[in-house]
Amino acid sequence: MTTSVRYKLVTNTTGAALTAAGVPAGDGDDKLYRVIERVFAAADIGNGAGQTQNVGGCIVDVLPAGTNALILEGAAYKVNAGAARRLDNLTLAAGAQIASLSYSIDANNAVRVVDAGNNAAVQLAANDYVVIKLTIGPA
Repeated sequence: MTTSVRYKLVTNTTGAALTAAGVPAGDGDDKLYRVIERVFAAADIGNGAGQTQNVGGCIVDVLPAGTNALILEGAAYKVNAGAARRLDNLTLAAGAQIASLSYSIDANNAVRVVDAGNNAAVQLAANDYVVIKLTIGPA
């Protein structure tokens, strides 16, 4: 099954506050909506090449060559005793660091996640997972 969404980019290049007259006409372009879920193994976790805490990040998925994709949202889930909780909704002990996750698409069409959290309570671990939502379609 395929889901299509209408995507419209509105950018203000006027140097003044945007008015209704400055908004492009139309309701946008049709794009496909894709959701990727990636469960991590122990080998994915750490700061070595290809791992979650490495500056280059860990591969979540690889898109076909020539794909024009835009990441709309990324969410991480911690799994504890079989229950998953969204990482940004966890209640952490005093002094714990804030989670810092970033998502990107590299030059080889690999969707990547980088985990820059510096406290184990907010870092990705084995069996944790991310869900990334993106659009695919014309530029």
